[in-house]
Amino acid sequence: MTDVCDVRIGVDGCTNKQEIRDRVAGALETAVGYARVTLTGELAPDIDLQAIDLEDVASNLDSPPIIRLESVTGRGKLTLNRLGRQRTRAVVVSGKRAIT
Repeated sequence: MTDVCDVRIGVDGCTNKQEIRDRVAGALETAVGYARVTLTGELAPDIDLQAIDLEDVASNLDSPPIIRLESVTGRGKLTLNRLGRQRTRAVVVSGKRAIT
């Protein structure tokens, strides 16, 4: 059987990406298997956080944590897409071709 954990982490008060990474890493340090991380709170305006920034915070997991948002507000930028803009477009175009 595989272990799965579900962790809620507030980003209130974080002033940079590293503080968010530290909170996520601290919450997952004893986790094993898979994890879903729900970020909550207010994101500082100068933070540009991408899902890829959190992929290596818990080497003890079987895969990078799944990141989801719940009531994250603020003027910071949060990108959960692990693919770049060009790659995302290529995947969407390929998918459309496959179904037509």
